[in-house]
Order: sequence, then C-alpha cells, then structure tokens
Amino acid sequence: MDIEMAKFLFQVLTFLMTSAVAVYVYLANKGKVTNDRIEKMEDDIRSDIGKHGERITTLEARSTEALTQGDLSAIHEKINVVAGSMCELKGEFSATNRTLQLIHETLMERK
Repeated sequence: MDIEMAKFLFQVLTFLMTSAVAVYVYLANKGKVTNDRIEKMEDDIRSDIGKHGERITTLEARSTEALTQGDLSAIHEKINVVAGSMCELKGEFSATNRTLQLIHETLMERK
C-alpha cells in the first residue's frame, strides 16, 4: 500500500466517522427536543388539571345551593293555584261583562 492509498483511506475513514458523529448528534438533539416538548405538555396538563379541580369544587359547592326536584314541584303547584285563580277571575269577568251588556241593552230600550 502506497502513501496515496493510505491518505485516501484515512480521508474516507475520517468522513465516515464525522458523518456518524453528525447523525448521532442530530438524533440525540432531536430526542432531547422531543422530550422537552413532552415535558412542557405534561406541565401544561398538570396545571390545567389543577384548574379543573378548582372549577369542579366550585361547581359542587354551588350545586348544593341549587333548586331540587322538590323545590321545583312546590313552585309548579303554586303556579297551578295561580292559574286556577286566573281562570276563575276570567269566568267572573265574563259573567260581569254579560250582565253589564244586558243592563246597557235594557237601558237603551227604555228611551
């Protein structure tokens, strides 16, 4: 093997080693960036979960003060009583109106 061939083989070997190191560095950095992104996402999710926990606690506290089925049925019964009273008043006013019309007709006929 002459000196030129040795130089050439050395250059090829150097190129291959440099290429291998470049690929390794690229893959290592890519993995690090991916891991950093995943860690950031995990931190964001943890903070969001904490906020959701606070919101759920608030909703549970408010739900104890909310109207129940019993409250709504009591309100419904009261509305039914008011509606019945309104129907009675409507009937009474219709009868009163008819009586006033008869009185008016009678007075108009006497002239």
